[in-house]
Amino acid sequence: MKKNHLVTFLLLSLFLPVQLQAQTVMDNSITKNFFIGLGGAYSDFQDTKYSDVRESGFGGQFKIGFNNLKKEKHFWELAGSFNYSSENASTHDQGSSIVLYPNIYFKYLWAVSKTVYVGGRVEAFDNYVKIYTNLNNNSTFGTTANHLYGSILYLKDINNNWKFKAIGDLALIGVQKDGTAFAMSYSQNRLEEGGVDYQDPKMGDPSSYAYAQFRYIGNNFILKTEYSFMFKKRMEFSYTWEMRRYAVVSGYPTTWGMHNIVFRFNIVHRKK
Repeated sequence: MKKNHLVTFLLLSLFLPVQLQAQTVMDNSITKNFFIGLGGAYSDFQDTKYSDVRESGFGGQFKIGFNNLKKEKHFWELAGSFNYSSENASTHDQGSSIVLYPNIYFKYLWAVSKTVYVGGRVEAFDNYVKIYTNLNNNSTFGTTANHLYGSILYLKDINNNWKFKAIGDLALIGVQKDGTAFAMSYSQNRLEEGGVDYQDPKMGDPSSYAYAQFRYIGNNFILKTEYSFMFKKRMEFSYTWEMRRYAVVSGYPTTWGMHNIVFRFNIVHRKK
């Protein structure tokens, strides 16, 4: 009889911890969302090459995308956003400027714990355009860029209805073509090299990468953050902030930022 009790005890000791671990640790559920987002925007801009005056204003954002989350495995997202705002100088009336900022990106992150994911973000299209309405010729300032970011994601279930998400993206390397002083559409490095051809259409084309420069974290600081609260299966409320600072002329940085408050709705939500 004692021998039977001993055998039973040994079997429970071997298999019960494995069973409990399988029930409490592993969660490989997959969630897929196709979403759209609408919200407000606040932007500001300063280019000290020509002025210390800061310009700022309000506008809106539209976003659309698809993401896939496999709990405790990976998270990826393919999305695009479009920001619009109207800015004015903070110290005097110089007329308004219109900011257009389309962005398309893909990010992939791996789970390092139950709540933390790390990986990267690649921007396939990143084009900041600023149009000065009181100028005629050369009224457009812009940057055309592609960057690779290091990314971190934090996901936390608050309760059955609410979830919290925080994202941080820091640019590591990239290529960028810049406009320069007073909305002039020529790249600064090209001006410094000399031999500017005013008939070269690539110089003034904001979609062209001609004369682009290599950028890295030391001379091109870009930080993106997002804080979101997700409600049930369909709704998400988020605040995002982006800041860029770089200098094409040493000691005279260009800085611009974008704040967004966005309501996002999952048109398609699948979980299995």
